[in-house]
Amino acid sequence: MKTGALGSAVTQVESGTTTIMSAQVLEVTNIEVPAGTFQAYRIEMVSAAGKQILYARQEAPHIILRLETRGQPLVMQLEFISGS
Repeated sequence: MKTGALGSAVTQVESGTTTIMSAQVLEVTNIEVPAGTFQAYRIEMVSAAGKQILYARQEAPHIILRLETRGQPLVMQLEFISGS
């Protein structure tokens, strides 16, 4: 992925509704989470419900390392990687 790359995603949530989200790679950065320190894509995801910042490991497989929901006191982080 390149910085500035755009994409869109359709997310099916448990309620059965469909949410259209746009995603843009903002930068590549180092991020520290309980599972370690990683090079990661910082991705902004926008939907009608608001914005989220997602950090995905740059190295494949591109696992989610951290998810921040804007306007909410909610942050999810990767605690460990099985087999590490």
